Amino acid sequence: MVKYSKTGEYHKLNKIVNQDFIFRFENEEAAFFAVADGVSSCANSRQGAEIACKTGAKVILDDVDYYFGLSPQKTINILVANIKNEIEKAAAQSDSPAKSFASTLCFACIEKKSGKMMTFVLGDSRIYSISGQNIDVMNPVRSYGHGITCTTMTDRCESDARLEISIPGKYSEYMLCTDGCWKNLFFTDEKNRLNMRESSTGKAAEYLKSRAIDDDCSFLLIANQTTGG
Repeated sequence: MVKYSKTGEYHKLNKIVNQDFIFRFENEEAAFFAVADGVSSCANSRQGAEIACKTGAKVILDDVDYYFGLSPQKTINILVANIKNEIEKAAAQSDSPAKSFASTLCFACIEKKSGKMMTFVLGDSRIYSISGQNIDVMNPVRSYGHGITCTTMTDRCESDARLEISIPGKYSEYMLCTDGCWKNLFFTDEKNRLNMRESSTGKAAEYLKSRAIDDDCSFLLIANQTTGG
């Protein structure tokens, strides 16, 4: 596992802390990996990103067999309801609007017994499957455009979230990225995209460090040894 995060130039200039949150937790049944991106315009978004990651882990790891056997939409509905509930509690405690805790969320959870992997995406964070020079977006969600994205506090956000269960590729890696990361690694000009396909994913952090990026930029790379490779 490799993780990397850096504060965007805009936040540095305005003395705002990094709004991204990276999280990993494991028990006897499963390993859970998550990345969330707090909405910069929301005052409590960093805390909201942390709540989203930790609540997602708590829900799924509480009964791994149940959620790996449940329909994706039912699991999404339960996840969203629990995240919103925890955010409402935090908002009440700080006397802040719940929407000020808005964030995206993506996670991968690997069930140890079966080797299956659950992937979840809400908002413009992304999960990439990387095998050799093949790079694929997992759980693609609707793109809003104009700098707008779905968040944990968007009304009916459960209709835009995507959850899938699959068998991880033996020689694949999985990269969970905030939009500040994937837009620079995989969504720049064709020359840079080609460079990323030819380079080791282990050099991703080095590549991002070398660039001036306005947005906070974070990723969590689940190496193939974690997925049974």
